[in-house]
Amino acid sequence: MAEKVKYSFIIPVYNREAYIVRCLDSIHHQTKQDVSFEVIVVDDGSTDETAKRVQEYPSERIRYFYISHSNPCMARKKGIEEARGEYLAFVDSDDHIDERYIEILDPYTGEADIIEFGRYHADNSHIFMPYKYKEETPLEHFLRSALKEYPESLVTRIFNCCLFQKPLDYADYFFYEDCYLLVQLYTRVCRDILDIQQVLYYSEPSVNSLTRSVVDERMLTGIYALESVLKNYGESEKVKKYMKAKLAVAIPGIEGQLYQYNRPVFEKNQEFLRKVFRKYGTWDILRYIGWKSRIKITLYAISPQLFFYVRSCYKKVKKL
Repeated sequence: MAEKVKYSFIIPVYNREAYIVRCLDSIHHQTKQDVSFEVIVVDDGSTDETAKRVQEYPSERIRYFYISHSNPCMARKKGIEEARGEYLAFVDSDDHIDERYIEILDPYTGEADIIEFGRYHADNSHIFMPYKYKEETPLEHFLRSALKEYPESLVTRIFNCCLFQKPLDYADYFFYEDCYLLVQLYTRVCRDILDIQQVLYYSEPSVNSLTRSVVDERMLTGIYALESVLKNYGESEKVKKYMKAKLAVAIPGIEGQLYQYNRPVFEKNQEFLRKVFRKYGTWDILRYIGWKSRIKITLYAISPQLFFYVRSCYKKVKKL
């Protein structure tokens, strides 16, 4: 029988030779070293020197696996299947964690199935903190937090391994794939959800990260992922309202990316995108979303062209 550990850190990686060592360093240089953990690196078919960087890293805690190139979801699936930890943590290969990550989270692990914590995102120098778990279902909490702009990402949480005992549905979505998996995990919560009001995760996306490099029709899979959640998990009225709001918020972002970086795909799909927005983008959803999303939704509803113009001006100002 494989030896159990307290934490399994799962790192999907694809062509990140320039970043993977920093990521591994952040895990291995933890201030609390008297807790057992493993690092599972799943190489999604890298063609650069990523495998060499990982295999030469001086640590017996690393377990390296290679799979044929597919998508991050399949790499995470492999990592989850191989994990031996009581708690599972996810780290993107171009990011890093705080050196006190284990020290701060470890005292709370006996109390909760999911522990949420803060994230710093270098793209916009913004800190995202989790929201208090109120008197609501775990799924409602997750969706409310997402609408208030706490990232719906696996990396901003750790999870009790019991949540993975039942197989997850790993659909082939390139966008909102984390959201699709998290919805399933939050429906399985039996104990508490805790929030730690400290930044423990640092995102510094590389220039060829998936969300930066894939600006084509694969972005539409994000809509299909969210509609699948609405169809399969929208049993309560609150969940239905949250999911409709999430869909409406997603459309301007997807269309804005296509308008800026892939005009042919934008022109081919703009009517579809606006049809979806008209279906879900009713004014009553404004009460469920953060103020940035309210501005975005309102501008887009008045005129998509106005939204694109304001968006481009904002991006130019940020670069100054």
